[in-house]
Amino acid sequence: MGYVRKVRTLMLKHGFHTISSLGDHIIRLFAACGSLEEAYEAFSSIVKPSVFTWNSLISAHLKLGEGHVALKLYERIREEGINPDRVTFISVCNACGSIGSIVNGMTAHHQAIQNSFESDTVLGNAIIDMYAKCGCFDEAWKLFELTVKADIITWTVIISGYSSHGHGDHALKLFTRMHEKGIIPNKAILLCALRACSYVGSIYPGYLIHEEILEYGLELDAIIMSSVIDMYAKSGSLSEAQKVFSDLRSNDVVSWGALIDGYAQNGQGHAALKSYINMLHGDVTSPNEVVFLGVLKACGNKNAIKALRLVHFHIIQIGCEQNMITGSTLIDTYIKCDEVEDACHVFECLTNKDVVAWGAMITGYALHGHDVNAFELFRRMQQEGTEPNGITILYILKSCGATGSIEQGRLVHHQFASTGLPMDVVVGSTLVEMYANCGSLDEARNIFDYMPNKNIVSWGALIAGYALYGNLDQVQCCLDEMQQHGDKPVDAMFTSILAACSHSGQLNKGCEHFRAMLETYDIMPKAEHFNCMVDIFARRGHLNEAEDLLQTMPTPPDPIVWTSLLNSSKVYGSVTLGRHCFNEVFPMDLEDASSYTLMSDIYLASGMHER
Repeated sequence: MGYVRKVRTLMLKHGFHTISSLGDHIIRLFAACGSLEEAYEAFSSIVKPSVFTWNSLISAHLKLGEGHVALKLYERIREEGINPDRVTFISVCNACGSIGSIVNGMTAHHQAIQNSFESDTVLGNAIIDMYAKCGCFDEAWKLFELTVKADIITWTVIISGYSSHGHGDHALKLFTRMHEKGIIPNKAILLCALRACSYVGSIYPGYLIHEEILEYGLELDAIIMSSVIDMYAKSGSLSEAQKVFSDLRSNDVVSWGALIDGYAQNGQGHAALKSYINMLHGDVTSPNEVVFLGVLKACGNKNAIKALRLVHFHIIQIGCEQNMITGSTLIDTYIKCDEVEDACHVFECLTNKDVVAWGAMITGYALHGHDVNAFELFRRMQQEGTEPNGITILYILKSCGATGSIEQGRLVHHQFASTGLPMDVVVGSTLVEMYANCGSLDEARNIFDYMPNKNIVSWGALIAGYALYGNLDQVQCCLDEMQQHGDKPVDAMFTSILAACSHSGQLNKGCEHFRAMLETYDIMPKAEHFNCMVDIFARRGHLNEAEDLLQTMPTPPDPIVWTSLLNSSKVYGSVTLGRHCFNEVFPMDLEDASSYTLMSDIYLASGMHER
């Protein structure tokens, strides 16, 4: 940087700072050193910036990941009446690909054709890459097929595009076609092919690529071999992943990260934690973000809370606690371990909070029933200028439904509508559930009717809403509508329906729906359905029928149903049945005194001494 400033000072001294060709180099040098302010200062002193000067500035922003700024500079070029060259279009296409701006990308492509650059191979590769990164594979494929002289870069961008978007089959087919044309893959293509293998659900292509890597003598390449470990792990072949890892002459943090993440993703948390400890006892004492993210996956249950706190301590030691991805994952992991206070502490310690961190904490509050905290954090998030994402909106709507906060729910609904995002089945179902839980069944039905697509979840939300408020006629209408639409009810729907029949004392309706489960919908009743029916019979005083039904349950009755029947025995003064229920439920939960209290009340009400 000091050398560049000296050169800049000499240029100012001798009046060379206004010369465009010299300014280009200074701008590039300042940008390479990370000083855009000085790069702009050099740019502003040039009397007539050439296209090369503009290209230097655009390239500088692109290298810093500022694709939006690069596109604004391109617009200024057009406004200034300067004709862009091939380098300009290459940079613009790279900028569009980096931010997913397909509209600007298509415009740049059209303008490049107008400027007669359509035959330029390097620019063609950049355009294919742009379309692939934006997910427009039809356009990318057309251009690829039209490329007369496809070079290794052409193959790289098209294979990388398919692989990056999870289209493993297409990527591997292109990889095979490339071999058929006698083109030897470079490291970038091999990495993309390995990544593609994890999407196809077959380990065989991975074996072949691994063999090819060994033939090329790349077994000492740490990045390649770590990707091989990752490929085997993601394909579920952990034994092969461990073998490749063990065969490496030395293991760096990248290979350890691949192995740890592989174990964690395959549900082998203990092996992931063991590998993490082995890594710390070996040559690698400073884990990176990838290692931490992998080992945190292994800590996402109550049994791993001690390990989680140890990993958290290491994260603080290394200085990664302010990393937004690591911080958000820590919050999520503490939430999974039911340690909401710890999650909140991590959240509050984050200096910069992105939408993922806010969403993780709000989701955690909502999942654990801390709905008031979820509301407060949601408001604070917006006050601090962070717009919620779809996941956050879904969970705050669930909190609105759980607390009956319909006005808050309407505000969130309006906020979602203002984003212009389509109402998919997940959002629609959540809105139906929220309005139904808040008692606004008309609004729930309006949302349901507005939804372009419906599934079992959306039907279930509406049916549960009607059932919750005892509108069993509408429940039946919904069941009939479902069948007309070709959807079949599931057992969870009948749990809410039978519970509604129980609470409203509608014995006949309850019996009808219980029979319909088997006879009409071919659904085998589960314990919760029997529990509801026992409760319905018992509430109406049909104690013998309730007891008989208990004997036909597919699984032994649980304490809840015995206690329910015991309570009804008290209501209807049945000492014999009450004693039977007490003898069943008391040994199941010796610490619960409610059954003892109920039995005492039955004896007292009947004029008998407590036994």
